[in-house]
Amino acid sequence: MSTTLHYQSDRLAFIVHSQGASLHALEWMGEPLLFPFDSETERLHWAAGAVLFPFPGRLAGNEMHTAQQTFQWPVNNADSASALHGLSPQWNFDLAYTAHGIRATYSYDGTLDYYPFPCEVQVDYSIEKDALVLEFSVKNTGHATLPFHWGWHPYWQLSDRWAFQGQLEQQMETNSLKQLLDPAPFVGLNWDTEVDRAFFVWGDVHLLDARFQLTQHYQSPAWVQLFRPAGKPWLAIEPMSGLGHSASPWLEVLPGEQRTEKVTISLEN
Repeated sequence: MSTTLHYQSDRLAFIVHSQGASLHALEWMGEPLLFPFDSETERLHWAAGAVLFPFPGRLAGNEMHTAQQTFQWPVNNADSASALHGLSPQWNFDLAYTAHGIRATYSYDGTLDYYPFPCEVQVDYSIEKDALVLEFSVKNTGHATLPFHWGWHPYWQLSDRWAFQGQLEQQMETNSLKQLLDPAPFVGLNWDTEVDRAFFVWGDVHLLDARFQLTQHYQSPAWVQLFRPAGKPWLAIEPMSGLGHSASPWLEVLPGEQRTEKVTISLEN
């Protein structure tokens, strides 16, 4: 059964949903920052706020290539004929409070033949002053090296006056079905048309809105997916450790070891 937990500090408040370890709501000084989708069905359709594992976007050729083997993933997105968002948006995580926020945990037994890598996944949402910190951890509980990437899918609500800023270096080209092709130099953003593309970014990215200024800070240079159909009152700024593509080789975790990744969302007027 799906559950939610709520956590609040003096200036920040958030709600986490157990399905997908999703951030369902985030308020700063009483101002809602995430777009309020009309229904749970719509929220699940967009994987709104969900953590994405073991890959965040569309898997190139629907194949996960490792040094030892190639795993063919089933198509779960008919529009793009692609494997999309990995497994975790469908997982029902266990939720618990921590000293400064909420922890979501899930134990995967590795029984799927296209991802035979048992692991324990942990997602911590915590508050540090005027910042929401997301820490993603995966522990390899199997006997083989575990390949993965991860991502996160927040949809930020936009006012009539907003701007995006970031040092985007490359963009991932796609075909008409939005399937991944190859990286190319960054050529700019046109918000008058749909934007739905992965970009390699150096440093922080910023969303400057009439109501707030938001900064997403990453531990190291990373990929970010920007998604906004033309005219929509939201913008998804999706941090990703990498893509299901040879241009960003899989992160690996040895048996018995753990890897942690971190994203910080800072807020100011």
